Amino acid sequence: MKMKIRFATEGDVEQIQAIKSQLIVPATITDMNRGGFLREPNRDEYLFFIKNAHVIVLEDLRRDIIAGFVIGIPDAMLRRTPIWEQRKSVQWLEPNTLELLEQSKICYFEQIGVLPDTAYKIYAPALALALLKILFDKHQFLLATIVNEPVQNLASLALMESLYVRQLGSIEREYPQVGRYILGLYCIEQSVFRRRVEDPVTRPRLAVKILNMVDSLTEKSGNFVD
Repeated sequence: MKMKIRFATEGDVEQIQAIKSQLIVPATITDMNRGGFLREPNRDEYLFFIKNAHVIVLEDLRRDIIAGFVIGIPDAMLRRTPIWEQRKSVQWLEPNTLELLEQSKICYFEQIGVLPDTAYKIYAPALALALLKILFDKHQFLLATIVNEPVQNLASLALMESLYVRQLGSIEREYPQVGRYILGLYCIEQSVFRRRVEDPVTRPRLAVKILNMVDSLTEKSGNFVD
């Protein structure tokens, strides 16, 4: 299998939408062990992300298809989104967390999706790590939300835990046709990422393996520059 990761273009939108459509979970689901999305894809939303945020795709060169994608929102864009507007509704686990975030450069892990095929799912950590390497060049904290109740998105949580997240709090959301959900708000710190993933002295073998995968996938990409 010949794979590469690169920045998305507007021509990738339909395939990104198709991936997300395959990963939508029904409102009656009782577990999210394999991950998934609650909302249907929106073409205009993905076009907006490609033009204004960081969108990276996983491309299968032999089949000429997009097999995965990941989206990150930078600081200035994040502070203009509904996500940031809801910050005062978060049930913070520790006092002064919000004040720290308001004074820092922050970014947001918007979403990641990979075709439900084992051959592609093994690339999810490399796809996420490629995004984090870009975001942490300019940000001190990366935020992410993960569904915790009434079911827990264990796949997303496992991926985030492999990248050394810690929970900051939780927030309640209401989704049309889905109902009430409680999302956990998680954070990855730039300093922790540098120490546990990039520092050759302190990083574990798994981090080395994933970084090598990222390097291999980006070597084939002519446009993987920010």
